[in-house]
Amino acid sequence: MKQNKIENFTTFFIILVLIAMMILSGITIIKKIIKKEQDNSSINVDYEKLFPFEADEVQTVKKASILKKYETIIEDIKTKIEAHTSEQLLGYEKFIELSYIYKDLMLYKLVSNSNELDRVDLGNGYLSQIQNEEDVDKCANNIIEFNKYLKENDITLLYVQAPYKISENQPMPSNIYRDYTNKNVNKFLKQINGKIDYLDLRKIIKQKKLDNLSLFYKTDHHWLPETGLWVAGEISKYLNNTYNLNLNIENINPDKYNIKIYPKMYLGYDGRYVSLKNAEPEDFDLITPKFNTRLNIKILNKGIDKTDSFENTLIDWSRIEYGNYYSTSQYGAYAYGEKPLIEIHNELVKNNKKILMIKDSFADVVSPFLALENEYLSIIDLRYYNGSLKSYIKSFNPSLVLIMYNGGAVENYAEGDETSNLAKVWRFE
Repeated sequence: MKQNKIENFTTFFIILVLIAMMILSGITIIKKIIKKEQDNSSINVDYEKLFPFEADEVQTVKKASILKKYETIIEDIKTKIEAHTSEQLLGYEKFIELSYIYKDLMLYKLVSNSNELDRVDLGNGYLSQIQNEEDVDKCANNIIEFNKYLKENDITLLYVQAPYKISENQPMPSNIYRDYTNKNVNKFLKQINGKIDYLDLRKIIKQKKLDNLSLFYKTDHHWLPETGLWVAGEISKYLNNTYNLNLNIENINPDKYNIKIYPKMYLGYDGRYVSLKNAEPEDFDLITPKFNTRLNIKILNKGIDKTDSFENTLIDWSRIEYGNYYSTSQYGAYAYGEKPLIEIHNELVKNNKKILMIKDSFADVVSPFLALENEYLSIIDLRYYNGSLKSYIKSFNPSLVLIMYNGGAVENYAEGDETSNLAKVWRFE
């Protein structure tokens, strides 16, 4: 009976606090929305108009691209509202933490009794999600078909498998929890083996006897910038040895970089999910070259077209600041985070090679360093790019297409769901 009274009182108190916060901050938020405060950091770009689909391409792809446009607009509005809320809602951070105190009183656990993307504590503060076992046939079939298209146009394809935070031998906090990410990846690689050339970074990590977990942030599913620099080097060495791309791999030597540490600046995606009550902010490292650099970078939806040094072209300094842990992600400072299309010309490298990188967010801390080794690098994130990939390939005419996805992305999308993120990353149209 006493426990019920505590729960009822806590629930009533939190509701009252929330109502008070919403009343005090609501007027400010509504005023800004009515005034249509513009976000100057984002420009609406119709990539389908710039790189149209061919007349004989399937209608589902066109339909998906149209839906993607509206989805992008809705997501932009949602992002603005969330930004206003996190900035203007009084006590926003404390309220999130308060909600976890409430959960504790209600006897909730950080890890629940299910296997649906729960956050698990792997020890020493390392948080992660666990993945279910999935079919991978669509992923394998789509990339195999895409490779056939590239071969017809004399373009090489390399698939790079980025690891998942939970390795194959990672102990779980309880025997009732199992992560199937690596099993899904193994099935996928088995299906493409002999049909597509691939580089499995998990094997290199094992060969070098590296601690997989230490390559990642504690509070985020992404890996560290230092890991991104290392990965760029491993990819480049493979490309040089296998395809003679003549990449300037000397530019990936860690000794040629400065590392500036911003103490306790970063709280990752998983950390924000469980709140500061259950996670500690981490240091954020900014890695910049000591040597001279000169790059031209074009990001249409940011209105960027400039030529300057690495730190003035491939770093978004607006993200490197101390602020609201729940609304600021410094990880996206590298290469401006998740953008539909980024085009980079390294004016100090003359190998006349063009690489098209198709990626998820894991490549945010890889692509900037890869750009320092090659003359031309274009980067496409299919989750946000609404144009024809094949049309862009014809326009750019790459020497090689590099696809890099993390282990958690190797999963079939639902039948008929052509606009989900999984559908977007595996539809190479």
